[in-house]
Order: sequence, then C-alpha cells, then structure tokens
Amino acid sequence: LCAGGKVLAFGGTCRVLFEERRPSTCSELANLTQEDQWINLGKALQDAINRLDNHWVVFFDTDAELRERSASYIALVAAERYITLFTDNWADYLRTHHDPVNALLPTLYFLRQKTEIGKICMVLFNKVEKYNQETSNLVDANGRESRTLPFSPVQASKRQIEEISDHLFKKCWASLEMDCKRFFEDSRSVQTATDFINKYISAFCKFPAIPTQISTVLGIPFACIDPKKHYRSENNTANIGPAGIETMRVIREILDAVVQRL
Repeated sequence: LCAGGKVLAFGGTCRVLFEERRPSTCSELANLTQEDQWINLGKALQDAINRLDNHWVVFFDTDAELRERSASYIALVAAERYITLFTDNWADYLRTHHDPVNALLPTLYFLRQKTEIGKICMVLFNKVEKYNQETSNLVDANGRESRTLPFSPVQASKRQIEEISDHLFKKCWASLEMDCKRFFEDSRSVQTATDFINKYISAFCKFPAIPTQISTVLGIPFACIDPKKHYRSENNTANIGPAGIETMRVIREILDAVVQRL
C-alpha cells in the first residue's frame, strides 16, 4: 500500500490492486492536517489489518517526505515494525537526523509524543553496487567481523556501509542525548557495535536497468516479471535477456535472505 499520496507511473499497480480504478484514497489522506484525524485513522487501519484472516502481512511504502504527508503519519502509526532504507551515501543517511522534511528520527520523536508507534526492525542499505555474488562480512570500527551479507559489495560501498552503521550506533544508539534505543525493536539484546550491526543492518544490491524500467513503467513487482516475456511500453518492447535472468535469480536469493530476518 502506497502511503505517499502519489499516483504511480501509468497507474499499472493501481489497476492491479484496485480493479481498474485509480485510487483517490491516498491523495485524500495526504490532505488531512488534524492530529486526531491521522492518529485515529492509523489506529483504525491497524485494527482492520489485525482482523484479517490467514495471517496477512501488510507493507506500507511511505513517501520520503515524512513531515509533509499525513498519509505517511497514518502508515507509521498503523505499522508495528519499520524497515529504514538508506543508500551507501552520507548525504542520504544524514537526512534521518537533520532534514526538516525527510528526517526519520525527529519524526519518530514527534509521533511518540502523540501516540504509541512501531519500532525499527531493520536498517536496509538499498541500491548497493555489487562486486560479486560471494557472501561477505561487514566489519565494525574495531575490526571485528559481524553481519554476513548475501553478496559482496564493491569495496567503496562496503566501507561506506560500515562507517554509516558505526556512526548510527555511536551517535544515535549509544548517545544519551539522542536516546534512539527506544525506536528499535528488542533493543535490550544489543550491547556493542557488533551486536547492533548483526541485529539490524542488512543490504540489497542495485537492480539492473531493464527490469527496473519494466517494474517502474508498468507497475509490476520484480518478483512477478516473466524473464521470457516481452513487455511493451508505448512504442518500445523489451525483455530482461539471459544476463537479466541470472540477475533476477540472484536478486530473489538476496531478497529471500533479507525477508528471512523479518
């Protein structure tokens, strides 16, 4: 479910999920400004999900502009656990602290003052450049090996992930001033930087260009792309080709390894 209030490209996913009807609900939710409105809607949505049969798991994809969209507030109130997405880029990481629109941690501080909210269960570094498919270990600031990744990032990306993870632990987790432990799931089991990386940090490699374009333009999830099918967009057709088939297989393996931790 998209909680950003934006219409997806060409409405592809919208048609699949909403039976040919473009949803207006998210756009309407984005216009709510009263605290009691989005808190009540978040709680009502949480209650509705809890009433579903067959042990449903619902993922909310929030807009990055957390402080600008009430729909994102509703999703954060409704969700029990959060997966925080970073890239291996310091500027992207620092937005979680200081950006007045996109800052995650100040948003969680704000929400927790108003109501009960979920907790972070994973910090996922996304779109990481892959060196090869061999597993690799992240290293903490003291040189101790920790989290095993399901692939090997290029050295520069791996170093950035390690440095950002160390900063997140020292400046947020272990900082008495920020006291971010309250925002993480099962925080009592973490005592050291190695514990922190092992418990919360994971990574996902960068998707290849053609499957990314197919997914974005047509609104088809990666897992549903048929490697043998030619997909048409306006006047162009494309399939992911032999190299793409292998890449998709690897992506599914990595995705399985990430999901197993949830």
